[in-house]
Amino acid sequence: MALQFETSPSATAKEGPKSAAVRARGRSRAGGSISVKDRMFFTEQLALLLETGTSLHPALVSIREQMQDSPMATVIDAIAEGVMGGASLSEKMSEHPKVFSSTYVSLVAASEQGGFLHEVLEQLRGMDEQNAELKASLVSAFSYPVFLVGFSIFVLFFILLVVFPRFGQMFASIGDQLPVTTRVLMATSDYLLNNWETVAGALAVTTAAGVWWLRSPSGIDWVARMKLGAPLLGGIWRRVYLIVAFRVLGLSLKHGVSLVQAVRTARDIVDNGLVQRFFVDLGVRLEQGGRLGEAFSQAWWVPDLAKQMVSTAEESGSLPQVLLRVSDYYRRELDRLLIRVSKMVEPIMLVVMGGLVGLLVSALILPIFKMSQAVH
Repeated sequence: MALQFETSPSATAKEGPKSAAVRARGRSRAGGSISVKDRMFFTEQLALLLETGTSLHPALVSIREQMQDSPMATVIDAIAEGVMGGASLSEKMSEHPKVFSSTYVSLVAASEQGGFLHEVLEQLRGMDEQNAELKASLVSAFSYPVFLVGFSIFVLFFILLVVFPRFGQMFASIGDQLPVTTRVLMATSDYLLNNWETVAGALAVTTAAGVWWLRSPSGIDWVARMKLGAPLLGGIWRRVYLIVAFRVLGLSLKHGVSLVQAVRTARDIVDNGLVQRFFVDLGVRLEQGGRLGEAFSQAWWVPDLAKQMVSTAEESGSLPQVLLRVSDYYRRELDRLLIRVSKMVEPIMLVVMGGLVGLLVSALILPIFKMSQAVH
């Protein structure tokens, strides 16, 4: 249920019909998905207003008016109401975990105590922007190969189900002279056409079973291991997790969050079960007096350079700055790696796709050529 301001009749009258209408629209919009762009706009505007000297509650009300057509407006209503009642900003944000992550809330709480809220908000907006750019880079790198694979499968089924049946009777007259590829593809085409219900049912059952298994604990662990250990792709995902985790750790420590709490927020920000368990164990070690560098030195998915820099930074007392610099370094390295992977994968996929199409075409052209020779 959406939360609203509780206003007295006098306050409602003082607001005027325009504000009352805005509030009514906010109440009627109970729910709706809140995008990263909505949160980024909220964070940027709040940082700007606080930097210019606006108090927190008026700043929230002002942003609420600007976002009246967004689902975020209902969340801002609830936060502003709580702040007006004496609650802290981080406390009210923690009531909306789908909008504000534990990292976000922890940093806001630390900044409230230190009196540099607008600086942290600006850095949180930058972190959201960097994460969005990282996601866009990954999508851009993988979208073209996925398209080529999908298009190749479509071409294969189109030729098997539409093209080959039209040549079946024509090729029957020279059945013993057909190339092996033609006979195999014709048999496959006949089987798919005559048993399409069985094939469709088996495909549906296999897909459902695969989805169920991937969502099971063993399937989730398998995906997590594949992301970290797969050739080529493993290097990409290891860098992604390292970039995100080190950025959160560095930013948290820079603004006074304890190391144990920073590790917990880093755990929540990654979506790989193996990496999350590493941070859980790391938190336990730190609570028992262990050191960050020692734990990272035993993490096989962390590059040696990062391990060395973490250990050195821990000894010199410059851990926050070094973690952020390592994150930026591997972000640039990931960009270069994605470019190399794209340049390598595209020609490979084109060769595979060209070979597939060439095989299918030759399976049709060679019999037609033989038939024309037989006629002459």
